[in-house]
Amino acid sequence: MDNIVERVNAMSASFSRMREIMDRVGAAIDELNAAAEKVNMEVAAYQEHRGEVPALAGYMDSGQWRKDFEADGRGELPEGTLRAVLSEDGLYNLLQDIAELESQLRPRHHCCHGGEGHGEGHGEGHCCHGGEGHGEGHHCCHDSE
Repeated sequence: MDNIVERVNAMSASFSRMREIMDRVGAAIDELNAAAEKVNMEVAAYQEHRGEVPALAGYMDSGQWRKDFEADGRGELPEGTLRAVLSEDGLYNLLQDIAELESQLRPRHHCCHGGEGHGEGHGEGHCCHGGEGHGEGHHCCHDSE
């Protein structure tokens, strides 16, 4: 009878540990899925409005931003004017954040043969299969970017 009790106790302890771990893993996966859904929604909102980015970049690059910033500093803009774009580093930082997001959204490609077939003397910047089979925007793992 002692053998049974020891076995059941040991298995019950293992069961309880694994149940707790699985419950935590399940909760973490649920949180991850919720976060992924939120990211997808926010990226979709960004993509819906990404057409505004060239105008913002052009505004900054044209020098008009500087003129408007200085005019605001001289008190020439009427009260009630939205000034968010005139913060000293705000527009620049926003455009940097957008560039970073775009680089994160850009698909990452790997050599279509998984890096296999690279023999001795295989030069950098040369794909061992001559670049064949690469889709649009695909760079071989040896292509220089």
